[in-house]
This record gives sequence, C-alpha cells and structure tokens, in this order.
Amino acid sequence: MVYFINFAEAIVILDVFHITFYYKLCAYLDPGTGSIIFQVIIAGLCGGLLAVKIFWSKIKSFFKGFFFKGNKAEEK
Repeated sequence: MVYFINFAEAIVILDVFHITFYYKLCAYLDPGTGSIIFQVIIAGLCGGLLAVKIFWSKIKSFFKGFFFKGNKAEEK
C-alpha cells in the first residue's frame, strides 16, 4: 500500500508540474481527419439501422402490447 501512495503522489506532482509549465502546442487537422469522422458517423447510422432491422419484430410487439393493452381494458 505504501508503494501505491508514493506512486499516486508522484503522479500528482507530475501533473501539477505539467499544468504549471505547459507550452503552446501546434496541431492541425488534416483532410483525412474529416473523412474519418464522416465514416464513423455513417457507420454508426448504418449500425443503428441494422439493429432496428434485426430487432424490428420485438420492437413492434412491444409497442403493440403497450398501446393495445389500454384499449382492451377500456372496452371491458
């Protein structure tokens, strides 16, 4: 346990040192980054549509039971 506390203290000290003495970073986004983001969005949409297609019967039966239970109770 003593080693963990010393390790945690070292991490905190390094973080404080890093935050105190940071320097300006020069970074850029190249055109490939935009295409990767676009591909991730398209893949997420396709995956969501596939999940809906696979579970469509369960989704439909859930809503059918959800809406038609009340109508049968009102008729009786």
